[in-house]
Amino acid sequence: MSGQKIRATAKAAKAKPVKRGRGGSSVNQDRLFAGRPGLRMAYESALFAQEAARLIREMRLGAGLRQGDLAGRLGVSQPRVARLERVGSGDGPSYAMMRRIAVACEIEWTPPVALAARDR
Repeated sequence: MSGQKIRATAKAAKAKPVKRGRGGSSVNQDRLFAGRPGLRMAYESALFAQEAARLIREMRLGAGLRQGDLAGRLGVSQPRVARLERVGSGDGPSYAMMRRIAVACEIEWTPPVALAARDR
């Protein structure tokens, strides 16, 4: 799987509707977070952590690895890999850990800064 590129991007929460409850009513995020920057930061952090967990699982499965296989390549325990893939298990992995996982899965890692510069 060498040479495969994965472009990891996280979209900042913009003024788009957020579904609330079963009724399907939506609330504008700007109104929801008005005057509460800490709440907005926590919400965005949770979104980024969720995306990272999904990406880690996709990289591992794309490389045909089990959690234990990836753990061995990273030098961590299998439960640590399971926590990294679990949505809602903290703030998410560091940038360095994401890069280590990509390398362990034989995926070419392009730093987000380089992607941003290229897209201009």
